[in-house]
Amino acid sequence: MASRQPRQASHIPKLVRFNAGQGLTFLQRPKLLLVTDAILVALIVVFPFIMGGREAWGHRILISLALALGCVWSLHKIRTGGRLVLLAIEPLIIAGLLLVWFQTVPFAPAVLAKISPEYGRLLPEWAATQLASDGHAVPDAWKTTSLLPTETQHAFLMLLAYGVIAVVVAQRLATEADCHRMLKLVGISGILMAVFAVMQLATSNDLFFWFYRQPYTGTHEILKGAFTNRNHFAQFLALSIGPLTWWMLAQPRDCNSEIREHKGLGPAKANHSRFDSLVNMKLLLMACAVSGVVVCIMLTLSRGGMVAAALASTVCLAGLWKSGRLGASLAVAIMGIGGIALAAIMFLGQGKIEDRIDQLASADADRLDGGNARRSIWTADVEAVKEFPLLGCGVGSHRYVYPVYMRDLAGFRGIIFSHAESSYMHLATETGLAGLALVALGMLYAVGRILWHILKRTETERVAALAAVMAGLVAGLFHATVDFIWYVPAIVVTTIVLGVTGLRLCSGFRPTLGMPFPRLGWLIAGVGCLLLLCRVQPDLERRVAGERWWNQYKNTSHDLESSRKSAAEISELNDEETNTGTAELAAAKSPSSDVASYHDPEKIAVDDDELQGLSVRINLLLKGIKANPKHLDALHELSLLSLKMFQLRQRLSDNPLSEVQIRDAALSNFKSTGEMHVWLKKAFGRNIKLLMLSDQMARRALALCPVKGEAYMILLHTSFLRDVRDPGRQSMINQTMLAGGNDPYVRYFIGDCLLTEGKVDAALEQWQFVFHSSPEYRRQVCLNISQQLPADFVITTFKPSLDELDEVLAAFRERGRKSDIEKLLYVIEEVTRPATTAGSETASVPSDPLQETSQRVSLLMDGHKAAHAFGLHEQSENMLRLALTCDETAYWPHRALGVFLLNQERYAEAGEMLQWCYEQDSGDANVEELLLKSRRLAHQKRTRVHPASHMEQKTERP
Repeated sequence: MASRQPRQASHIPKLVRFNAGQGLTFLQRPKLLLVTDAILVALIVVFPFIMGGREAWGHRILISLALALGCVWSLHKIRTGGRLVLLAIEPLIIAGLLLVWFQTVPFAPAVLAKISPEYGRLLPEWAATQLASDGHAVPDAWKTTSLLPTETQHAFLMLLAYGVIAVVVAQRLATEADCHRMLKLVGISGILMAVFAVMQLATSNDLFFWFYRQPYTGTHEILKGAFTNRNHFAQFLALSIGPLTWWMLAQPRDCNSEIREHKGLGPAKANHSRFDSLVNMKLLLMACAVSGVVVCIMLTLSRGGMVAAALASTVCLAGLWKSGRLGASLAVAIMGIGGIALAAIMFLGQGKIEDRIDQLASADADRLDGGNARRSIWTADVEAVKEFPLLGCGVGSHRYVYPVYMRDLAGFRGIIFSHAESSYMHLATETGLAGLALVALGMLYAVGRILWHILKRTETERVAALAAVMAGLVAGLFHATVDFIWYVPAIVVTTIVLGVTGLRLCSGFRPTLGMPFPRLGWLIAGVGCLLLLCRVQPDLERRVAGERWWNQYKNTSHDLESSRKSAAEISELNDEETNTGTAELAAAKSPSSDVASYHDPEKIAVDDDELQGLSVRINLLLKGIKANPKHLDALHELSLLSLKMFQLRQRLSDNPLSEVQIRDAALSNFKSTGEMHVWLKKAFGRNIKLLMLSDQMARRALALCPVKGEAYMILLHTSFLRDVRDPGRQSMINQTMLAGGNDPYVRYFIGDCLLTEGKVDAALEQWQFVFHSSPEYRRQVCLNISQQLPADFVITTFKPSLDELDEVLAAFRERGRKSDIEKLLYVIEEVTRPATTAGSETASVPSDPLQETSQRVSLLMDGHKAAHAFGLHEQSENMLRLALTCDETAYWPHRALGVFLLNQERYAEAGEMLQWCYEQDSGDANVEELLLKSRRLAHQKRTRVHPASHMEQKTERP
């Protein structure tokens, strides 16, 4: 019996090959080397999931891991010895550290004046806001080049962490295989982030990781992954496109040669097609991964991210083509990626992606920057760079410095530009031309050296890997021009890893590479990292705790504001339902007398819920400041809320004096500050402590950052508490103007202060700026003036334009004097007439005829409502007919005029208007009902008139 021959193993390609021997060899490596690799994996793959490293706990993890990495690697080199590999960027890292450290060193005012005269011009009275504390004398002037030295000191630790990572990665990459593994880690990180982002959006409850509530953004709107900004998420994924494409396409050519040898029979072996070598599971999976990452970038709707992804793909494919790794597989890969991406965009984009691409293709600045935000912040930053050209205004100070130089700040009130929307502009603002030059030199050196090797070298594997690195660097360099992507530590770490990997591939892996470095040097470096790691933990813990309370405060404030708005909407709906039956009576009622009661205090309702909400928020801020006494935003916010709480509680007290009235009384009746404090405690009890708390927090905020305009404004409220004579008030007003002169909120209060001191002309000069800055403050100025002055004063003093008259009308309508409304209606009638007949000086020159027509019609409709409310029926009709003169096709003026004529019992005319409206919108049930009503009433009126005339004829016939 013939023995059965053992079946020959089938030649099936394995997707994943696991070599037990290699695994054991890996585990048998030195334990310190394994720990080093584990930390690097954590930094590249895990760290991005900690909100991109942007928040305080991300900073703490990054600094701790980097210093631990330096300590572990130093211990490893102490045991094994070896050379120190240098990449020629180390001097730039050291220079950057020295620059940031230099920004925190105190200097004499004369030295600061030589660095930049702006310090003396901008902060002449800052020293007057400071008090002696902890045995330290009162400072005579601001002394550091950084305008926020606490944040600059923290930035020094961040930059040191980046430097440690760069140096250790350069030492760890000992072979080309190590570089390949590093590129694969970057690719894996991008894949994991993309998968997580899709899962989070698909099952979103608006919380990151389904449990963390970020106070400034949510997860239900768009793909963000673990990042708070879609642009940052898109850039992080763009960094992984190069490594993933390289991983997908740069496969060994002979991986399937053994399979092809067993295909076919006899001579057919030679004629066998190579198509089977193109279709393998690994290639398909990698194509899906690259496609998924590209689709995720497109779905972020980040225009900068889209361009960065396109650049990364182009550079990588060009480099791989140069390496010779791209053959027929390129066609399959591109078709696969393009097909998957196109299908996903068609099904998921919902037309939004096409809109964003159209904006990019248009190259129109107005479309690309619709709100003019980028151009405004760049203009402000250019002004800041001009004033602080050499060393900048300090790392971390941008969000507090740009308002000083942003002329159109009123248009962005409530918006905080935490970064400059451009990495290069941001660097120039915070580190001056010196910092920008250091970064530019580093990037040019790295990119130039890698590009030279791609063009000149012939090693296939090395050139392909360099192409993957180059793709990420080029994408980042472009995206950095339109966004501050380096604000995100996860992006910086990945960029450092890519850059160092590329430089190591360029330098090669010769055993003699580098310089001899003694074990004693490694010992000093390790001990230094360990000591610094322990030293910084308390400060990092304070920052984490302070930010936790700050986030809780922001979330609580948002909840309270949402509840307040909801309650107001419900109350408004209830009021509308209650007043439905009495609308005619309310319209007939006279709004008010023409004589205003100027001396009666304005009655302002204070809700108990508002006081309770303020108390909750103040308690959260107090806890946050206790955790981190140097949290600038918490200090400033607490000063504002303490002042607001004082004002509200005073209105409810038996002695309802405002802080302005208290100051006037103190200046008039007391010669010493001690006597004043005794009186304040007796007269106002615990309430006065809130005013003192506001004063203290404002001074502490200015001690950290001297350009907080609102903090100076608060001291104008409270400075008399420190000295009853308040001798430096005018100097404080000037200082407030220097720091907050672009903020209409600050300018409005300065005008109010000047008005109470009898400086009417100076106050009006401030309010001129405020009036024309924004609708909110324009209305507030009008409300303030309307208490004592008629509408004529506003018209002649501020000369409101066409698009400003609606707020003026609303303010005086709320004040309720009929003569003011009549005057304003006359002005509105004049400015909204056709240009050939308008004679008012307030008429504006139209830049867009359609927009101006819309403004005219809207203003006339507001005028109609005001006239109707005050019983001015003739003016009300004039407003509507003038609106129809401006735009004969306007729907709402026709409808409003129809209703008005119906109420005036002019049924035939009303029917004509309502008939026109019905023809335009036959689905409006209210118009149809009103039309039928007008016809019915018109018929009844005719039938009532006809019998009367018939009876007259009968009586005359005899």
